[in-house]
Amino acid sequence: MRKLIFATQKLDSRDPILAATVQKVHALAARVDELVVLCDSAEPGIAPANVRVHEFGATTQLSRGARFARALAGELRPLPDAFLAHMIPLYVVIAAPLLRPLRVPIGLWYSHPKGHPLVRLAAAEATVVFSVDRSTFPLDSHKLVPIGHGIDVAEFSCRDEREPHEGLRALVLGRYSPIKGLDTILRAAALAAGAGVHVALEAYGATGSQSNDAHKAELEQLATVANKTEWAKNKFIVSAWDTSYGELPAGKKFALSHWSATLSADGTKVASQAGHRELCGDLSGAVVKAFVQEFPLTSAPEPGAP
Repeated sequence: MRKLIFATQKLDSRDPILAATVQKVHALAARVDELVVLCDSAEPGIAPANVRVHEFGATTQLSRGARFARALAGELRPLPDAFLAHMIPLYVVIAAPLLRPLRVPIGLWYSHPKGHPLVRLAAAEATVVFSVDRSTFPLDSHKLVPIGHGIDVAEFSCRDEREPHEGLRALVLGRYSPIKGLDTILRAAALAAGAGVHVALEAYGATGSQSNDAHKAELEQLATVANKTEWAKNKFIVSAWDTSYGELPAGKKFALSHWSATLSADGTKVASQAGHRELCGDLSGAVVKAFVQEFPLTSAPEPGAP
């Protein structure tokens, strides 16, 4: 009899961020005789008949860890064929001392840019590591097996007929978080608009935390202020700081930047280009307005810019 233990955060079809885990559990359950799910909390009746759910939710991380370890230990007779941790490296770290002496294979599914010490420890303890591809796992590991996204596209239906519209319409579904790369999508939309393509971008999702709520509202406000000025005219893009440029200096939380070009004397080609950046500890509408007024869109080298 095939038995798998699957550890995840939450099993709840109503959760705006983690609901997709329910379909993963159903897919796993169809491939084994017995599936054991260890999770912080679960929606009643959401799991298939061959799934046994243990909830280890508690008020402190220490208590949750202890309850997780007890639930796992209770499921080791008979031995499972494998253990799989979903997105939380700590599950592997806690489970390894119990599973490795019994030679139970340990799998870690992880798709995130942060390679903190806990990820390194979990990768060392795991038998195999799964991720979307090699770029979505932050460490270089011979244990990594890319398997693609766990999204069931059959859940989304498309209409054969669409309403007539101008240009390109794009839809973004997912959590509002810097790690999701929404800034890349915004940059792409801005480049398309600069080339004369009409782009309509709609985004839907949840923030998942109070800090992201505040961050999203702040970015929306700043973008609105800039886009109302005659110097920006909907060319102002708000995005997360790219850490490939290094960390922001102490006390600085925002960076305003602009790339400008100087034309040749006859105005037919770009003679030179330069970048401009202003680092700020805080921002206001007046600061943003002053910056875009000093470096207006007309100085940008992008094709199609007015």
